[in-house]
Amino acid sequence: LLLHPVSDGRHRILWLIIAPFCVNILKLSDEEAMKVCREYINQCKVVAETDADEQIEYHVLRARRINLRPPKLSTLKENHPDLYEIVKEIVE
Repeated sequence: LLLHPVSDGRHRILWLIIAPFCVNILKLSDEEAMKVCREYINQCKVVAETDADEQIEYHVLRARRINLRPPKLSTLKENHPDLYEIVKEIVE
């Protein structure tokens, strides 16, 4: 997912998948997690303009504070079907 920038759904991918994955699965420090998130958003800017830079720190700290984990694909499909389709296309 980190290697495939998207034009649609990138803000939700950031707060729902990438920040929680970096913080609670990879166990990166806040600074390392923010760096990974920034790199992803910078890749997305090549595809379409985004203002997600200002949201990165908030989502990384929030993921750590509430121990947010990325959703399973089945949960993503149920709760965010449009985002599920984007992610499914990337991982296939």
